[in-house]
Amino acid sequence: MNGGDDSNDDPAELQPEPQTPGQAMVRNVVAQFRRPDFKPPVLPATAIELLELSRKPDVTFAAVRVVVERDPVIVARVLQLAQSSYYARGAKVKTLHDAMLRLGLVTLGQVFFEASVASRLFRAQGYDNEMEMLRRHSVATGRIARILARRCSVPDENAFLAGILHDIGLAAAMIVIVSVPRGTVVPSFAEAFPLIVEAHTTIGEQLCRAWKLPDPVIAAVAGHHTPPGAASSERLSRVIQLADDISTKLGAGLPHGGRTEPDPDQFAALGIAPAMQVVIMAEAKLSIEGA
Repeated sequence: MNGGDDSNDDPAELQPEPQTPGQAMVRNVVAQFRRPDFKPPVLPATAIELLELSRKPDVTFAAVRVVVERDPVIVARVLQLAQSSYYARGAKVKTLHDAMLRLGLVTLGQVFFEASVASRLFRAQGYDNEMEMLRRHSVATGRIARILARRCSVPDENAFLAGILHDIGLAAAMIVIVSVPRGTVVPSFAEAFPLIVEAHTTIGEQLCRAWKLPDPVIAAVAGHHTPPGAASSERLSRVIQLADDISTKLGAGLPHGGRTEPDPDQFAALGIAPAMQVVIMAEAKLSIEGA
């Protein structure tokens, strides 16, 4: 029995660190994603259906057209993307059929997914500039991940999905933060971001599970900031890490900045030789024009 003598304990050290109202709000938002009754934002159903349909070997253009034409707003964006410098080949694209022929069904599915996600999951009033930077970074990372995947024997559809969704935890948290009753003071982005970024891979993983995306995509979203180990399942995570860094180097980074030069070891780990790195960087630069 110590007679109640706690003289060696500093009461100040036992007290939780005080939080501003904004910090408390953000921590509450992050906690919501861990609740078993949490309902994630709806992933565009047409885009998911089209991705699945485009991977079937016996699918017809007519079947794809039926799905695509359900969303005329997104069709307009698909036609715009099909005419971009990255995809443009030969004659000008004027119709959806032209776009289908130029892009191919698999790439068409990916472009449709990109347009759907970018227009619906990167909108948070009050964080408009930051969300636009996040959207551009995510699209750029998805496109660059697809380029890298084709050079190192990783399924490019998984690389594209994981790339475009790798920071979806950030976007989802920001959407929830601004979805508050009228009159509630929303914290500034500078105050909210450090707290969100701590949990964004966990939130992203939970969202991808709720959306029932392929396991490799879920693992890459969860592990794109984790030092990779020897497991083959982490090869996709390495692709996403490298694509993330390349997009930042090429000017499509996140608001907080970050590393601006890809680590040469990342290329080496994927078996990409220096000469091929030059080719990839050129393709990457072209791919993010108009992102």
